[in-house]
Amino acid sequence: MTQIKFIFAIASWIVIMLGLLLGCADSKPATIQSQPPNGGAPPTQPVARPDMAISAIEVFPAQPTARQQFALNVYVRNQGQAASGQYDLAISIKDVGRGFTYPVGTFRQGGLQPGENVVAYTSTDRLVNDPGSYQVDVELRPFLFTDGNHVNNTVIWAFTVK
Repeated sequence: MTQIKFIFAIASWIVIMLGLLLGCADSKPATIQSQPPNGGAPPTQPVARPDMAISAIEVFPAQPTARQQFALNVYVRNQGQAASGQYDLAISIKDVGRGFTYPVGTFRQGGLQPGENVVAYTSTDRLVNDPGSYQVDVELRPFLFTDGNHVNNTVIWAFTVK
């Protein structure tokens, strides 16, 4: 009788296994999926942005004379991977010794393509009345676009007037 129970147990096991095997043949295998770290949104690619930078400031002559006109040039470059929108240049000249700041003005400029470097401001009629140490302060302000790097949007250029 124990042999019959053993044979019956094996036959039952085979029937159960066949039922499971045949019953699961049409279903897809189970997979484990984890939730992405960004809350389920698909991964995003980095966005190409403009990176506007003040690339140079020139004062001619390099050491102007008091009460004589000198030239001032400000260069701007788009170092980014996308075209920029318009931008403003705020320019002032500071008399370091006396602590006075003289606004030159704020100038709206057109957008630049990636890699483009332009003279964004030029003047040949700047002048200061007193000898001493001076600074040209230039701030680039993006107009209705996001700049890729704000660190290079402000430059101070020191010069001496004799």
